Amino acid sequence: MRQWWQELAPRERRTLLLGGISLGVILFYFVLWQPLREDTAQLAGDVEERQALLDWSHGAVSQIRALGGVEQMIDSEDPEQALFALADSHAREAGLGDVLQRVEPSGEGGARIVFEQIAFDELVDWIGALQSRYGIRVGQLSLQQSDLGGRVDAQLMLEPGGA
Repeated sequence: MRQWWQELAPRERRTLLLGGISLGVILFYFVLWQPLREDTAQLAGDVEERQALLDWSHGAVSQIRALGGVEQMIDSEDPEQALFALADSHAREAGLGDVLQRVEPSGEGGARIVFEQIAFDELVDWIGALQSRYGIRVGQLSLQQSDLGGRVDAQLMLEPGGA
């Protein structure tokens, strides 16, 4: 190989050397630099989306906590009515029957409720109405933003206010 290189005219060596350097620069750009830039841009976009979701969820937590200040005993027409039945009937009366997926008894007098694609504002209003009218508290709340704007998938545990 060395002998072949030495046999080349200086002009040919210079041309091959510049071609090799050019090929190296092109390979560096297309194999390393450009994919790295694209991945960095995509990751930055992912970070922005997750930050927006985090900011939204902090606002949601603040609204839910604002509703959690009142603690009353359940005061309904039928005090013996189970909390899960009360939550189910109240959700259907509020027009949330189409997004209500599951209502189950949980723990001592509690209820586990699952909504899908519920408007966040409707969820907060419904929880506020349960709390102010019956003294029901939210023990746990899990929200996941859905693909539709302003809608969430929600799982919550309701507890009697005196619990």
